[in-house]
Amino acid sequence: MVAAHLGRANELKYMIPNQIKCLTPDKDFVDWKGIGEVAVLPNRLSLREGPGAIDYQWPGNASAALHAASLQSVPSEPGGKPVIYIFPAWPTEWDTDFKLLARGAFIVSASQKKGEIEFVTVESKAGGECRLKNQWPADLLSMEKEGKEVEKISGDILTFSMTKDETITLVKSDPALSDPGSL
Repeated sequence: MVAAHLGRANELKYMIPNQIKCLTPDKDFVDWKGIGEVAVLPNRLSLREGPGAIDYQWPGNASAALHAASLQSVPSEPGGKPVIYIFPAWPTEWDTDFKLLARGAFIVSASQKKGEIEFVTVESKAGGECRLKNQWPADLLSMEKEGKEVEKISGDILTFSMTKDETITLVKSDPALSDPGSL
C-alpha cells in the first residue's frame, strides 16, 4: 500500500502478485491435523504471519494496494480540498479499467490500455465541486454529458461543479475537430 501511495508503479508490478502468492508453503501453513500434512486451517486461513496471527490480511492489503494504484483522492495539502488522481501508481504495462468511490461521493470509472488512459467518467452522488488531476496535461479535453460534448477544458487540476446524480466523461479532444482550419 505504501508503494502505491508513493506512486511506485514499477515496484507494484512485483509487490502485488507476491503479496498474493504463497512463496514458502512449507512455512506459511500449519500442520493442524498433527499428521505432518501442511495445509490451510479449517477456516481457510493460514499462519503466514506467524503463530497467533491468523492471517487474512494479505488479500486485504493487496486489494487496498490495487485501489490506491488505480485511484487516490487526497488533498494536496493538509486541510485542503481533495484532488482525484487516476492511475497514480498503475504500471503502464497492465491494461485495466475500474469503477471506484472517491472522496466527495464521486464514483470514478477509467480505462487504461497499452499505457494510454482512454477515458475518465465521474458520477456525483451528492453534488459539489470535483477536482481532478488532468491525466492529459498537454492535450485539450472534451467534457461530455449524456454523450454530448458540453465544453473543452485544460489545465493541471480540472475543477468543475456537478449536481447530484450528474455524470461527466472526459476524453482527449480530437485535434482535427477542435481546429476547423485543419479539416
